[in-house]
Amino acid sequence: MPQDNIKKAIMKGTGELPGTTYEECTYEGFGPGGVAIFMEVLTDNKNRTVAEIRHLITKYGGNLGENGSVSWMFDTKGQIILKRDDQDENTLFEDVIDAGRGF
Repeated sequence: MPQDNIKKAIMKGTGELPGTTYEECTYEGFGPGGVAIFMEVLTDNKNRTVAEIRHLITKYGGNLGENGSVSWMFDTKGQIILKRDDQDENTLFEDVIDAGRGF
């Protein structure tokens, strides 16, 4: 392992360097049945994230598209932020629908 990597790891551990840096990315594609999918994600590793998203979309019969392939179909109306907890799928879906009624 290069000496620089070791020094950086030590500096991160001692607080001399900031920890994880997150980047905002967008991914577009088509799901099963040609459904347009537009994702805005926060990641600390773009390469890993795109590989995982591509794997999941293709696993279920979709494909990851180029930038602009589906974004033209969407208008930003707002943002819904949910806590990750033990809500069942129906309750979560109803909450999202109710939140979107004001748009």
